[in-house]
Amino acid sequence: MSELTELVSATHGAASWSGRDRARVLSMLDRLPALATSVRAPVLVAQQQAASDAGAQREFADLRARAIGGTRGQADRQVDTARTLTRLDGVRAAVLERQVLEPHVEVLATVLRGAAPPVAEFLSSPQGQARVVALAHGSDARQFSRDLALLAAAHDPASFEDEREAARRARYLHLTHASDGTFLRGRLDPLAGQALQAALDATGHRPDDERAPEQARADALGALARHALGALARHALGTTGPAPAPRALPDDRPATEDLHLEDGAAVTTPGVVPQVSLLVPAETWFAVRRMAAHSAAARTSRAPDGSTPHGEAGVASPTSTWEPATSEDGAVVSASELAAALCDCAMTRVVMSAQGVPLDVGRTRRMFTPAQRRAVVARD
Repeated sequence: MSELTELVSATHGAASWSGRDRARVLSMLDRLPALATSVRAPVLVAQQQAASDAGAQREFADLRARAIGGTRGQADRQVDTARTLTRLDGVRAAVLERQVLEPHVEVLATVLRGAAPPVAEFLSSPQGQARVVALAHGSDARQFSRDLALLAAAHDPASFEDEREAARRARYLHLTHASDGTFLRGRLDPLAGQALQAALDATGHRPDDERAPEQARADALGALARHALGALARHALGTTGPAPAPRALPDDRPATEDLHLEDGAAVTTPGVVPQVSLLVPAETWFAVRRMAAHSAAARTSRAPDGSTPHGEAGVASPTSTWEPATSEDGAVVSASELAAALCDCAMTRVVMSAQGVPLDVGRTRRMFTPAQRRAVVARD
């Protein structure tokens, strides 16, 4: 430790070193965080276990928080990271080689903490650890989190389905009207949230010199509400024509896009209706269709009292695993959400090469814009 401390004063003369010497020192220093993480893991876990056995968990957490200059929550995450590395030797070795960074390990620790037994067993296996290392290579923590969620859902679709259904049941929206305005608070399931985001973006309301981002979103939501009321009024009157011509946009440019809202805002992408796009592997599409057919057959075969006739009880829905569908931003979609989306959707095929290059994007019109846009999203 004293030798490292002495280097602090020695580096004052770094400008006079050769480029090769500076590169060597930087390479050594770049390896120190990974080395410290790998060495600290088993020591920290052993220390935490000793504190737990002595009934001093709180004191240990407070001590670690002071040591790292953070909060107890940060100290707990550091312990989780250490526990993950001591459990996964392959990942720990990859951290030492800087193939996996500490933010990746924090994401992995979070997944393992709530993982069902099949997922935890796979991730702890040599094959699973090799897959984790491959996913971490060249990706940031956010992308790694999405890839890891996709991997976990593929190995335990039943648990993921339960988690997504629990999230859907937790949805709510509160509107409180007061004299100084209306206040909103709520929670949506992921697909509903993405649909809302796409609709808000389609209004054309953007932050500018006079509007902060949150104000632009509020204006967009108001535009959507007025557009919906106008559509309902036209439906009630039996008219099906287009909405009234919009007024000019805030900067006085005429709105020439195909889709307009009644307050004058316009879709910013010409000819593209706001939508939520899902990326569905072919085998997943067939598997979900088989499950839907099985469910329909089971419903029609039930007796009037709701019981299943003799001979049908042994029929089960397909249980083979497949790669789950995802949204454009990488969020994993459960089988039931996908089945509901397939009931009313437009479908375009995207054929990819082994290197992820789109080879065929299908065609539903002469112009290429929508299909090629989806192909670029699927590729990138």
